[in-house]
Amino acid sequence: MSELSFQKYLSCIKDEIDAQANFIGYLKSRINNMAGREDATAIEVREDARHVVKIAEAKVQALTEFKGELSMSWSTNTSRTLGRIIFSHPIAVGQQQHTQDVAVIAIDPSKIDPSSFSGNVIDLGTKYSVGVLSRMMHPNPKNSHNFEFPFNRLLKLSGTIKEDEIRKPKMYDQNGNACIMVLKCGKTTGLTVGRATTFVSYTRKYLSNNDTAVSKELSILPFDHSSGAFSAKGDSGSVVVDGVGRVVGILTSGGGSADSIDLTYITPIAFVMEIIRRYKPLANAYLESVQPT
Repeated sequence: MSELSFQKYLSCIKDEIDAQANFIGYLKSRINNMAGREDATAIEVREDARHVVKIAEAKVQALTEFKGELSMSWSTNTSRTLGRIIFSHPIAVGQQQHTQDVAVIAIDPSKIDPSSFSGNVIDLGTKYSVGVLSRMMHPNPKNSHNFEFPFNRLLKLSGTIKEDEIRKPKMYDQNGNACIMVLKCGKTTGLTVGRATTFVSYTRKYLSNNDTAVSKELSILPFDHSSGAFSAKGDSGSVVVDGVGRVVGILTSGGGSADSIDLTYITPIAFVMEIIRRYKPLANAYLESVQPT
């Protein structure tokens, strides 16, 4: 994280602390306004306000401690460096016509303790309610139930979707079209839901030369015409998964002149792993389990 981004997040935490402090002030004024009254309404208002005040005060304390920890332990660029690149393939079109745009980073164990790391997750956040997101991930009654909103909002990633399932999806969208319902959490657009379809081709000019090359990728459509684009500039590199956390692919690019015709392109995870395993020291790299070895 850059210094600018780090300061931005510290500001966000401070803004939330200030917001909670203002909320506490409002609640206490409600309590004071009921002073001297012992009717049922006044008693209910006071009890409810006092309960919410305790919750808000706990939030302020937790956020203040978190902000202090960040300022003390993560304030320099060096402290925010989590690892080093050990493999980086030049951007190109591979033998299967998929985009080769891959890097592997070795994590510094002093920054993230492998013994306590429970695995990769996607934070589903609060953009969608439990009911709305569940309906979006299960839009057709023909589909088997493939998504349950986790109690802590953290969707664990485990395993991958095989290429034959990608080519012949067993699920359907709200219009009855075969697809795989997927989601991602990107830097620009946050959490979005989409429909993974079959492979398409597109033309891309790579950075290494001025020639164009046709690369075959998996295309992701938005959930529907009113949901907005599945991705935008800055979301590249996001992992795209299905409802049970199986990795479908890595987001590489997109196209379309409007949200309603938006297309996002991802490189299938099987090809990504194939490129990584060609590098001898990473021949045993895996994605089948969330637990470290």
